[in-house]
Amino acid sequence: MTYTKKQFGSELKAKLSRESDCSDISKWAFKIYTDYGLEFESGLDYFVLKLVAMEEGPEFLLSKEELELLADELSKERL
Repeated sequence: MTYTKKQFGSELKAKLSRESDCSDISKWAFKIYTDYGLEFESGLDYFVLKLVAMEEGPEFLLSKEELELLADELSKERL
């Protein structure tokens, strides 16, 4: 089963409604990567790894608004 951008976006939206800590979001994205990485829709790895990288330093952090925009855009992706 393919793990889609739309699915990731929807799950990110749900995560953001409960959690705003970048470290927790980064850890969640890493779990998604390890659990589903071989089943990703083409191009999804870029977005997941972008969230994983937030733990690597302040230059990689995304604001809550940027994360919400990303979640909105991905959840509207068409197959």
